[in-house]
Amino acid sequence: MASSADYYQRCAIPKGTTRKTQKGREDRAEGEVVKMVRPQVVARDGHCRLLVVPEQFRADMFDDCSGPSEWSHYNDTHRRSKTVGQPPEQRHCVEHSMMLCRRHSQLYDQNRIRIKELTERGCNGPLRISRPERGGVFEETE
Repeated sequence: MASSADYYQRCAIPKGTTRKTQKGREDRAEGEVVKMVRPQVVARDGHCRLLVVPEQFRADMFDDCSGPSEWSHYNDTHRRSKTVGQPPEQRHCVEHSMMLCRRHSQLYDQNRIRIKELTERGCNGPLRISRPERGGVFEETE
């Protein structure tokens, strides 16, 4: 009679893919989408989307730009907590992301600057940028 060790070696159940392997696949797929989308957003917005605001108004209401450019997602619909688990094509799209300098990105993440899409084109169209604590509101035109 065969020992129990022999039985388990012959009837081994294959293991699934490891978490490390699966995460690597997901990261590579997401990286490909990011490589396509981010340059389009940079071409549209430049260093910071708030550079379209007149200089004196920007300095008074939103502070001057400072720091490197950062890729920000539109908070109302595409913040990371709302898009977790979605395919990369839905998470990262030109319509729902913008480039902001580090200062404005931090203010936006802290909800001290509010940005509202004004059309169904999302960030490809005009935006309303406001800073409630200072009472400043700027609306982009088409």
